Amino acid sequence: MESWSGKLQIVLLGVAIAAVAASGFAGIWPAKTAVAVAPTPVTVTNAPIVLPINYRFKGFAKTAYTGGAGLITMNEGCAKEFGTNARVCTSQEVLESSTLPTPSPFEIAWVQPKIVGTYFNAGQGRSHLVDASGADFGSDMPGAMSCGNFNYSDSSHYGLQLVLTTNGASYGVAFHSVECDSLGLAACCTP
Repeated sequence: MESWSGKLQIVLLGVAIAAVAASGFAGIWPAKTAVAVAPTPVTVTNAPIVLPINYRFKGFAKTAYTGGAGLITMNEGCAKEFGTNARVCTSQEVLESSTLPTPSPFEIAWVQPKIVGTYFNAGQGRSHLVDASGADFGSDMPGAMSCGNFNYSDSSHYGLQLVLTTNGASYGVAFHSVECDSLGLAACCTP
């Protein structure tokens, strides 16, 4: 065997990670350049399926709030009525619910907006935010559809309310932009 003196490279997955003195070792040769190897795909079987938690509209909190009551306060009102996992619905969750609670004869409630897009209104010279319900708000309307995340109770800020009406067996569902000093219940959703 030949004797080699110099530096020994420690190579891991084609990357030199250390160089050490290697004098007087018999049979040690310098590292060759590693060849790149493509990773082998791994197939996972029997993995658990994780589904998103879908919240659906269940009803209304019993307390009327102005738009500045705070999201935590409104969520607590929903939890008192429908259990610890209840919270204020988004407009999209209301629209995706298969059943609606019976209003008596109508209910007005705050909902969280679900922004799905924007557009520019050339006639007004401003952009608009578009909610899942179809309601839109001009970009210069303070409150961003939620009374500033339910922190403002004045007429200069705006939020989104659900109006649910009944006339016998028929229901009406509408979403409106309202001033934040308006009163409304909280529309509550649960998983």
